[in-house]
Amino acid sequence: MPDDDRLEPVALALAAAGQPARAAAQLKRSLPTWPETPLGPSLACLRLDSGGSEAHWRAEARRVLARADTLGVGVLWPGHAAYPPLLRTIPDPPLALWTLGDQACLAGPAVAVVGSRRATRAGRDVAFALAADLAALGVVVASGFAQGVDAAAHRGALSAGRSLAVLGCGLDVAYPRDHGDLRRDLASRGLLVSEFAPGTPPRAHHFPLRNRALSGVCHAVVVIEAAERSGSLITARLALEQGREVMAVPGDVRGGANAGGHALLRDGARLVERAADVLDELGWIPGTDRGAGRDRSPSGPLPHDDGRDHCPSGPLPHDVGRDRCPSGPSRHDDGRDHCPSGPLPHDDGRDRCPSGPSRRLGGEVDGRLGEPSLPRILRREGGLTLDELIQETSRNPSELLAELLDLELAGLLRRDVSGRFLPPERKW
Repeated sequence: MPDDDRLEPVALALAAAGQPARAAAQLKRSLPTWPETPLGPSLACLRLDSGGSEAHWRAEARRVLARADTLGVGVLWPGHAAYPPLLRTIPDPPLALWTLGDQACLAGPAVAVVGSRRATRAGRDVAFALAADLAALGVVVASGFAQGVDAAAHRGALSAGRSLAVLGCGLDVAYPRDHGDLRRDLASRGLLVSEFAPGTPPRAHHFPLRNRALSGVCHAVVVIEAAERSGSLITARLALEQGREVMAVPGDVRGGANAGGHALLRDGARLVERAADVLDELGWIPGTDRGAGRDRSPSGPLPHDDGRDHCPSGPLPHDVGRDRCPSGPSRHDDGRDHCPSGPLPHDDGRDRCPSGPSRRLGGEVDGRLGEPSLPRILRREGGLTLDELIQETSRNPSELLAELLDLELAGLLRRDVSGRFLPPERKW
């Protein structure tokens, strides 16, 4: 295919695929003209400009774009007019955003609904109902395309409007495997997006990256049924750091399924019982005390707001009395958490990203040789705050936070209620 305006942005994204968030943060911080900076200087900024690297990544970009064109997959980048404006404002925006479906979903007011993969029937009902009510008002409901709450939110939104799914793998990869029908529905009536090029398999470290893109593209994140160590809490924390609103739906106090969501509420998250609570918190409902004078929607009142209250007159269901989503768990739902916590099946640990010059940024090596590792630093009694860690390590705050989130997701550290980072609790 002939060279086009997609070639250089895609080449840069492929070159930085090993550490995409860190690369984006470095480019945004170091290059005043970015994202309009040409490929050569961008690679040089990332110290990926070894001999022949520019030609290599151009060739890789042509190959990947040819495959994307065959699949009907589009691509956006931070310099593209259709790239989501909200996402462009975060410290580390995806260098490429592959799309399948209606790209107009990226321009509408969006709210993420996230929660447990092992959601209860009541949790799925709540997610379906809330998403349907928001979508009926013109809100684009986003989620992470996982089992449980995510899938229920997508289905609820599609029953009344539009939904956006942010994936942790290439758009042509069937993961989760039993979401084929949902994938087709989203591609035809919503939008699937991913910062991972077609053909990229799901890996454990992709999901924190997916979470930061999911929160980044939305005005708010609503958490439903999140346990104490849920990945949804990482999405919520990223949302706060990106300046987004965080809300939570309360639930059953027995069993711990809602412990994480309740912790968010104790920390000041808005309690959500109905769609009106979400719109009120965002200032998208004219004439309410909380919403008056604080219309932060990019285009004012929602597209379908005709002055009447379309929100449900009562609270969302907390039991199975309002069966709005498909009954029972998915036939493939065995109750386990399907988010990979380590290498996925058939993943032999090798890097399947396009071969070529090293993608390691700035010549860094894992573990930062010559510097104490974060887990070792955190063994100190009482732990450390983020500010103390920045001072201790002299690291860039956004890069340090990204590594801390990865370690937390892997169970190698924890954060207490005061925000201090600590080593993981011993189980013996």
